[in-house]
Amino acid sequence: MHFSAIFFDFDGVMADTMPWHLPAWKQVIEEQYGFPFQPMIVKLNEGRPAVDIAKVVFEDAGQDYTPEILAHVVDQKNALFRANSKACVYPENFEIIQHAQDAGLRVGLVTGTRLENVHALLPEKLLADFDAIIVDGDVERGKPCPDPYVQAAQRCRVEPNNCLVIENAPLGIQAGKSAGMFCIALKTTLSSEHLQAADVIFENHAELLANIGKYIST
Repeated sequence: MHFSAIFFDFDGVMADTMPWHLPAWKQVIEEQYGFPFQPMIVKLNEGRPAVDIAKVVFEDAGQDYTPEILAHVVDQKNALFRANSKACVYPENFEIIQHAQDAGLRVGLVTGTRLENVHALLPEKLLADFDAIIVDGDVERGKPCPDPYVQAAQRCRVEPNNCLVIENAPLGIQAGKSAGMFCIALKTTLSSEHLQAADVIFENHAELLANIGKYIST
């Protein structure tokens, strides 16, 4: 099995961000809007643009909202996240990317998060390794639609069915599979029961690194 490109999701795949996203969501929702925040809603909807996640959070709680409220929630949440986050890149990713580049693969980052969140966490040297970076706003339809991954394939000048996707959430898996790509899921934020649509499920990045040669060998 050999691929022409490997695409990484950001939150929970490239970097361990969820421990800082969830408290930021909780603070904004509970302190400013006064209803209980349910973390699992964010985990299950991870990958969507943040404004879409905010919409689901309000709808699940039976709360009224306007586009202005959703935009405010996202702006406040992201500001808190960037101010407080101590998230780090999963260290195995550096070696995985190096293996991919050595094998001649294109490398992409495909996320529903905003570009400023990506730049706040990833070092410039790592950003320079990506042949394509797709973020919130780059496509009309975000995950779970296939558009972000299709766009990444186009930018890398490869066919979607020759691409490998690394994901950690059901909507991201759905997006990758809908684009015709092979998907590996990591159990960084959710258990296997939520990841069954992936082609392969690995426990963590260490297991991914140990097995990546099967997918990117020359």
